Amino acid sequence: MIAVEDNENKYDVAFDDFEDFEDFEDEISDSLEKVDQSRIKACPEINQSLVGSIEDIKEGYAKTLFSAGEEMRVDRRDMVHTGFVFAAADYCCMLAVNDALAVLAGSKVNFLAPMKVGEEAIFEAFTSSNQSRKRNVKVIGYLHDIKFFEGEFAVVVLNNHVMSLKLMGVE
Repeated sequence: MIAVEDNENKYDVAFDDFEDFEDFEDEISDSLEKVDQSRIKACPEINQSLVGSIEDIKEGYAKTLFSAGEEMRVDRRDMVHTGFVFAAADYCCMLAVNDALAVLAGSKVNFLAPMKVGEEAIFEAFTSSNQSRKRNVKVIGYLHDIKFFEGEFAVVVLNNHVMSLKLMGVE
Protein backbone atom coordinates (compact mmCIF):
# COMPACT_ATOMS: atom_id res chain seq x y z
CA MET A 1 0.00 0.00 0.00
CA ILE A 2 1.31 3.41 -0.97
CA ALA A 3 -0.12 6.74 0.17
CA VAL A 4 0.17 9.61 -2.30
CA GLU A 5 -0.95 13.05 -1.25
CA ASP A 6 -1.25 16.46 -2.84
CA ASN A 7 -2.86 19.69 -1.63
CA GLU A 8 -6.40 18.55 -2.41
CA ASN A 9 -6.48 14.75 -2.51
CA LYS A 10 -5.10 11.72 -0.75
CA TYR A 11 -4.72 8.41 -2.56
CA ASP A 12 -4.19 5.06 -0.83
CA VAL A 13 -3.35 2.49 -3.44
CA ALA A 14 -1.85 -0.97 -3.84
CA PHE A 15 -0.07 -2.11 -6.98
CA ASP A 16 0.27 -5.62 -8.38
CA ASP A 17 3.31 -4.69 -10.44
CA PHE A 18 5.44 -1.79 -11.59
CA GLU A 19 3.31 -1.22 -14.72
CA ASP A 20 0.27 -0.57 -12.51
CA PHE A 21 2.30 2.01 -10.60
CA GLU A 22 3.39 3.72 -13.83
CA ASP A 23 -0.24 3.90 -15.01
CA PHE A 24 -1.30 5.42 -11.68
CA GLU A 25 1.55 7.90 -11.78
CA ASP A 26 0.46 9.06 -15.26
CA GLU A 27 -3.15 9.47 -14.12
CA ILE A 28 -2.39 11.71 -11.15
CA SER A 29 0.63 13.62 -12.48
CA ASP A 30 -1.53 16.60 -13.45
CA SER A 31 -3.05 16.90 -9.99
CA LEU A 32 0.21 16.70 -8.04
CA GLU A 33 1.46 19.98 -6.62
CA LYS A 34 2.84 22.35 -9.24
CA VAL A 35 4.38 25.77 -8.81
CA ASP A 36 1.76 28.50 -8.80
CA GLN A 37 3.04 30.70 -11.65
CA SER A 38 0.96 33.67 -10.46
CA ARG A 39 3.26 33.95 -7.40
CA ILE A 40 6.38 34.40 -9.56
CA LYS A 41 7.44 38.05 -9.78
CA ALA A 42 11.11 37.61 -10.73
CA CYS A 43 12.12 37.32 -14.38
CA PRO A 44 8.61 36.68 -15.76
CA GLU A 45 9.65 36.53 -19.42
CA ILE A 46 12.91 34.58 -19.12
CA ASN A 47 13.53 31.60 -21.39
CA GLN A 48 13.60 28.75 -18.88
CA SER A 49 15.22 26.40 -21.39
CA LEU A 50 18.39 28.44 -20.87
CA VAL A 51 18.28 28.89 -17.07
CA GLY A 52 16.17 26.09 -15.63
CA SER A 53 12.63 25.38 -14.57
CA ILE A 54 11.12 26.16 -11.20
CA GLU A 55 10.79 23.15 -8.92
CA ASP A 56 9.85 24.97 -5.70
CA ILE A 57 9.55 28.52 -4.46
CA LYS A 58 8.78 29.88 -1.01
CA GLU A 59 9.59 33.12 0.74
CA GLY A 60 13.38 33.33 0.82
CA TYR A 61 13.87 29.99 -0.98
CA ALA A 62 13.88 28.65 -4.53
CA LYS A 63 14.79 25.37 -6.19
CA THR A 64 15.30 24.97 -9.94
CA LEU A 65 16.16 22.19 -12.36
CA PHE A 66 18.70 23.15 -15.04
CA SER A 67 19.12 20.94 -18.11
CA ALA A 68 22.26 21.54 -20.16
CA GLY A 69 21.33 21.65 -23.86
CA GLU A 70 23.34 21.30 -27.06
CA GLU A 71 23.51 25.08 -27.53
CA MET A 72 25.57 25.31 -24.31
CA ARG A 73 28.42 23.11 -25.59
CA VAL A 74 31.91 24.64 -25.79
CA ASP A 75 33.98 21.72 -27.09
CA ARG A 76 33.93 18.20 -28.53
CA ARG A 77 33.99 16.74 -25.01
CA ASP A 78 30.51 18.17 -24.34
CA MET A 79 31.59 20.64 -21.67
CA VAL A 80 28.98 23.32 -20.88
CA HIS A 81 30.10 26.96 -20.83
CA THR A 82 30.17 28.22 -17.24
CA GLY A 83 28.21 31.31 -18.29
CA PHE A 84 25.11 29.12 -18.64
CA VAL A 85 25.74 27.57 -15.22
CA PHE A 86 26.11 31.05 -13.72
CA ALA A 87 22.89 32.22 -15.43
CA ALA A 88 21.03 29.23 -13.96
CA ALA A 89 22.35 30.01 -10.48
CA ASP A 90 21.48 33.71 -10.88
CA TYR A 91 17.94 32.83 -11.95
CA CYS A 92 17.47 30.63 -8.88
CA CYS A 93 18.85 33.49 -6.76
CA MET A 94 16.34 35.95 -8.24
CA LEU A 95 13.49 33.52 -7.57
CA ALA A 96 14.48 33.32 -3.89
CA VAL A 97 14.19 37.12 -3.71
CA ASN A 98 11.13 37.04 -6.01
CA ASP A 99 10.78 40.75 -6.71
CA ALA A 100 10.32 42.26 -10.18
CA LEU A 101 12.60 45.18 -9.25
CA ALA A 102 15.53 43.06 -8.00
CA VAL A 103 18.90 43.36 -9.75
CA LEU A 104 22.18 41.54 -9.24
CA ALA A 105 24.77 43.86 -7.70
CA GLY A 106 27.62 41.39 -7.30
CA SER A 107 28.62 37.82 -6.69
CA LYS A 108 31.38 35.55 -5.54
CA VAL A 109 31.12 32.07 -7.03
CA ASN A 110 33.05 28.83 -7.20
CA PHE A 111 32.71 26.32 -10.02
CA LEU A 112 33.71 23.09 -8.30
CA ALA A 113 33.27 20.72 -11.25
CA PRO A 114 32.39 20.96 -14.95
CA MET A 115 28.98 20.17 -16.38
CA LYS A 116 28.35 18.20 -19.57
CA VAL A 117 25.70 18.59 -22.25
CA GLY A 118 22.72 16.39 -21.38
CA GLU A 119 23.22 16.54 -17.62
CA GLU A 120 20.73 18.02 -15.18
CA ALA A 121 21.60 20.08 -12.12
CA ILE A 122 19.55 21.19 -9.15
CA PHE A 123 20.05 24.70 -7.81
CA GLU A 124 18.85 25.88 -4.42
CA ALA A 125 18.91 29.49 -3.25
CA PHE A 126 18.42 30.78 0.29
CA THR A 127 18.08 34.33 1.59
CA SER A 128 17.64 35.06 5.28
CA SER A 129 15.73 38.31 5.03
CA ASN A 130 13.26 39.78 2.60
CA GLN A 131 12.84 42.97 4.63
CA SER A 132 15.68 45.17 3.41
CA ARG A 133 16.52 46.50 -0.05
CA LYS A 134 19.87 44.65 -0.05
CA ARG A 135 19.71 40.87 0.05
CA ASN A 136 22.48 38.32 0.40
CA VAL A 137 21.59 35.05 -1.28
CA LYS A 138 23.45 31.75 -1.03
CA VAL A 139 23.13 29.45 -4.04
CA ILE A 140 24.27 25.84 -4.22
CA GLY A 141 24.22 23.68 -7.35
CA TYR A 142 24.14 19.88 -7.28
CA LEU A 143 25.14 17.62 -10.13
CA HIS A 144 24.59 13.88 -9.53
CA ASP A 145 23.82 14.76 -5.87
CA ILE A 146 27.30 16.31 -5.49
CA LYS A 147 27.89 20.02 -4.95
CA PHE A 148 29.44 21.40 -8.14
CA PHE A 149 28.63 25.12 -7.72
CA GLU A 150 28.43 27.50 -4.79
CA GLY A 151 27.96 31.22 -4.69
CA GLU A 152 27.11 34.28 -2.65
CA PHE A 153 24.99 36.80 -4.54
CA ALA A 154 24.30 40.42 -3.58
CA VAL A 155 20.89 41.55 -4.81
CA VAL A 156 19.39 45.03 -4.57
CA VAL A 157 15.66 45.68 -4.79
CA LEU A 158 15.13 49.04 -6.48
CA ASN A 159 12.18 51.44 -6.28
CA ASN A 160 11.88 51.55 -10.09
CA HIS A 161 12.86 49.23 -12.93
CA VAL A 162 16.60 49.45 -13.61
CA MET A 163 15.96 50.22 -17.29
CA SER A 164 13.89 53.27 -16.39
CA LEU A 165 16.65 54.87 -14.31
CA LYS A 166 18.60 57.79 -15.77
CA LEU A 167 22.36 57.73 -15.39
CA MET A 168 23.99 60.92 -14.20
CA GLY A 169 25.13 63.02 -17.14
CA VAL A 170 23.64 60.67 -19.73
CA GLU A 171 20.58 61.66 -21.77
